[in-house]
Amino acid sequence: MTQAKERNLGKNLFSGAGLIILAVIVILVNVLFASASWRWDATEEKAYSLSDGTIEVISGLKHRVTVQLFYSSSQTKLPVYLKAYAKRVQELLQEYELKSKGMVAFEMCDPLPDSVEEEWADIYGMEAKQLQTGEKVYFGLIAYCRDREEIIPFLDYSRDQVLEYDLTRTIAQLTNEKKKTIGVLSTLPVMGQTQVPGMPQAPGAQDKAWYFVQELKKNYNVVEVTPLAANIDEDIDLLIVQHPKMLRPETQYAIDQYISSGHNAIIMVDPICTVDQTASRGRGGINFSSLEPLFKAWGIAMDPQKVAVDIGQATQVRNRFNVVEADPSWITVREEYLDRKDPATSNLEEMLFPMAGVVRTLDGFTMEFTTLVSTSPDSGLINSFDATLGARTIKQDFESGDKSLALAARIHGVFPTAFPDGPPEAAKKLIGEQDIAANNNPLNKESTVLIIADVDFLYDDICMVAMRTPFGFAMSMPRNDNMNMFINAAEMLTGSNALISIRSRGKTERPFTKVLDLKSQAQSKWLAKEKELMDRVDATQKKLTDLENQKDADQRFIMSPEQRDEIDKFKEEKREVEQELKEVRKNLRSDIVSLGWLLKFINVLLMPILVALLGIGFAIYRHKRMKKA
Repeated sequence: MTQAKERNLGKNLFSGAGLIILAVIVILVNVLFASASWRWDATEEKAYSLSDGTIEVISGLKHRVTVQLFYSSSQTKLPVYLKAYAKRVQELLQEYELKSKGMVAFEMCDPLPDSVEEEWADIYGMEAKQLQTGEKVYFGLIAYCRDREEIIPFLDYSRDQVLEYDLTRTIAQLTNEKKKTIGVLSTLPVMGQTQVPGMPQAPGAQDKAWYFVQELKKNYNVVEVTPLAANIDEDIDLLIVQHPKMLRPETQYAIDQYISSGHNAIIMVDPICTVDQTASRGRGGINFSSLEPLFKAWGIAMDPQKVAVDIGQATQVRNRFNVVEADPSWITVREEYLDRKDPATSNLEEMLFPMAGVVRTLDGFTMEFTTLVSTSPDSGLINSFDATLGARTIKQDFESGDKSLALAARIHGVFPTAFPDGPPEAAKKLIGEQDIAANNNPLNKESTVLIIADVDFLYDDICMVAMRTPFGFAMSMPRNDNMNMFINAAEMLTGSNALISIRSRGKTERPFTKVLDLKSQAQSKWLAKEKELMDRVDATQKKLTDLENQKDADQRFIMSPEQRDEIDKFKEEKREVEQELKEVRKNLRSDIVSLGWLLKFINVLLMPILVALLGIGFAIYRHKRMKKA
């Protein structure tokens, strides 16, 4: 009996010691992992890991970069979202430090009131935001290397999607000896419009520069090139030509010579520029743009009288009657129609093009043509005027070309000049004889030109959403990937390939493509039935007119039995078609609801059922083993 008690006591002591040892091990493991920066990123886009572009930038650092984060961590009344974002920033900066092998040093500073850290935060230009309780909050950083420094005054939580891009760009700017120069030639007030005292401001004009110009200025020296220019500075690394409406021959010649001498360019033309306010105030009401002489010489074309429409990628917009409708002339391009191999569009998900044109090659084209953005096969071209009449008119006259059309394309090669006989007469007066002789001797250098058949896609209201943060300051959020695509292209054409892979990282929001496909299929059926009904309306109207012409003059206002029969027949056919249209809508809703129930079943019930079955199976297996034992 005593021996049994001793054995039980030994077991209890052993079990108690084991539990204590296990607890100590768990605590040590927690401490170890808490102090380590190890993470497993399970997201498809690796949104929480450093991208290859960042690794390339920090691996090429020749001098140590120090990043100081000024964060009011001791502030007890910080919003929860700000605390979570601050933790993400700290973890990301720690990973920079780890992956750079010491070439990026991370330091934390808590600017307490009346402290030395607060004084330095103010000296560096950190923005202090005020909480509703009155306390000041600092959340900015400074990066410095040797005698250069770059500052982010306040880290906006709404830029979490491009946080890594902002950080890597800040580090990269410290190592760039000289900023690239981008020239912007536009007939729109993209550089901002200065208000003249006593003069009314033009409708739609903006005092500040368009957002894409503001974004470019963060990385580049941006200079304005006047639309009257007869010469383009050779020091400009990239030329952006936007809405080249009615450019003079000498300006077209300047663009031609710039590109044919080996420089890169982004050219945006448009069959209908909806943001061109000058079209309604003169200049013949023209709101289209093209560089036809240059395009023809290069072997490409963009018809300024044709607009692309895409039934499969129509966008919900509010028409002139204040009714929301799916307008196929406003094309929401999904990721399957964005080139997945090109750095400018490889990781984008959605772009919006309002009333865009189509870029195509002509016979004899000899350069490299790469389509970056295209329509779906269920698309075609319509006259520009018809595109302004609304979705109903567009759909009635729509005929699918059964092939994708290029909305944006990259052209690479040696660009032939559009002026083989020298500059136009108007340009000769403005260009010296020495420059003319130099221009008439082509260098046969390769260039890359991005042609985008739309101008509106970069307008602030199309690509950005204006909003205010809880701190009360104005900010802009991307509405789509339009801005990303443009900045990617600028970085690619100025040689900054490493930054592209960071900016292009996928978004966490994804469109429900299965539902979009169901709606697209239903819309195709709907259009077919609607067209059938309209054909019957036209046929009935023709028959009624023929019957009317057969009557005597004194019976013009009396409906004949034949006309009455024809109208009754049409009403019956119309009722049948409308019933079929209702069935199409009903089946669409049924398919979407069924898909929703299936997803709910998988998310809510399937996993618990599988776990329960697994548990039952394990219990049966264990019971059988115990019986055998």
